[in-house]
Amino acid sequence: MIKYRSQTLSQSGFTIIELLVVMMVISIMAAPFAYQHIQKFEEDRIAITVAEVNDLFQSAQNFAAEQDGEWPSEADNCATAISTMDTENYLQGFNVRSPFGTNLSTSCTTGDGKRFIVTIDAVDAGNAELLDAGLPSSTVSGSLVTVSVPLPAVIPALEHLLPRDGSRPMTGDLDMDDNNILNANQIETETVLLNSIVTKDSACASNGLVARDNIGNLLSCVSGQWKGPEGAPQGMVAHFHQSICPDGWSMANGAGGTPDLRGQFIRVWDAGKGIDAGRVRGSEQAQDTQRFSDFQVQRLNQWTAGPGLRTSYLPEDGAYSSWLHTGEGGGGTDVWRLRMRLKPNAEVRPTNVAMLTCMKQ
Repeated sequence: MIKYRSQTLSQSGFTIIELLVVMMVISIMAAPFAYQHIQKFEEDRIAITVAEVNDLFQSAQNFAAEQDGEWPSEADNCATAISTMDTENYLQGFNVRSPFGTNLSTSCTTGDGKRFIVTIDAVDAGNAELLDAGLPSSTVSGSLVTVSVPLPAVIPALEHLLPRDGSRPMTGDLDMDDNNILNANQIETETVLLNSIVTKDSACASNGLVARDNIGNLLSCVSGQWKGPEGAPQGMVAHFHQSICPDGWSMANGAGGTPDLRGQFIRVWDAGKGIDAGRVRGSEQAQDTQRFSDFQVQRLNQWTAGPGLRTSYLPEDGAYSSWLHTGEGGGGTDVWRLRMRLKPNAEVRPTNVAMLTCMKQ
C-alpha cells in the first residue's frame, strides 16, 4: 500500500508540472498575437477618432461658409456646436462620445483669425501622442489633444471654391449637371446659348420658359404653348427691294387670297369718309385722268368781223378737235387756226420706284 501511494503521488506531481510547462509554452506563443491585437485596436481607435474630428471640422466649415462666416453656436463660444449642426442638418447622427470613452468638446475664437476648436481626451499621454500624429496643427497637454481649423475663406485648399460674397470671379465653366439655378434676381451676360430645341405651337410645361427652334428662332412658353415673336400680322402688305418675297410672305399677284398689286398705286381705303365713296376693301378702280375737255380762242383784232369767243371740245377717242380760227381777215380768210387732241388711255403718274409687293400669309 505504501508503494502504491508513492507511485500515485509521483505520477500526480509529474502531471502538474507538465501542465505548467504546456501553459507556459502557450503563453509564450500567444503573446505576439495578443500584442498585435492590442496594437491593431489602438490603431483603429486613433483612425476612427481622426476621421470623426475631420468630419466635425468639415461640417463646421460648411456651416460657416453658408452663414456669412459665423461658426455654429458662436454666441456661446461654440460649446453647443455639435447639437446646433445636428439640428441644422450639417452633422447628422454624430456621436459625441469618442472611441476613448470620453466626450469631444468644442469651442471657438472670434475676431480676426477666428478658429473652430475641438478637444479630445485620449485618456493617457501615449494615446495623446499617437492621436497628435494623425491631426495636423494639433497640440498635446497630458492626455488632452487640441486641434483647430480656420474659416473656409482662408484655407489654401479651398481657394478654388467660389466665395458667396462675389469677391472673386470664376475662372472656368460652371457645370450644374442638369440642375437648376433658383431665385436669381438679374443675370447679365453677353450671349446666351439655348440647347433646348422645341417646335413652335407645341405644348410646354411652364409659362415663361425660353427655348429655340431647330434654326435658332427664339421661342417662349405662352399659355402652355411655345410661341415666337409675332412680327408682321397675317394680311399685312409690304414692299421689298428684292426679287422674291421673304419666308411667310406671298407675292401680291391676285393668287392665294392676295390682291393683285402688280404695277398699281395703292389708295388708302375710304372706310366711310366720303372722298372715295362706294369702294370696298381690295376693289380696283380704273384710271380717271383730269384732262382738258375743251379749249377756247378769243379774237383780239377789233377790225375783224364775227364772234369774239369760240369754243371747241376735245374728243375722248383721241381724234383732233374741229378747227378754231384765231382771227379772220377781210373777205373771210383765216389768219390763224388751231386744233388739239387728247392722248387716249394715258396715265398721269408721279416719279416712282418699282418695288416687289408681298402679303403676309
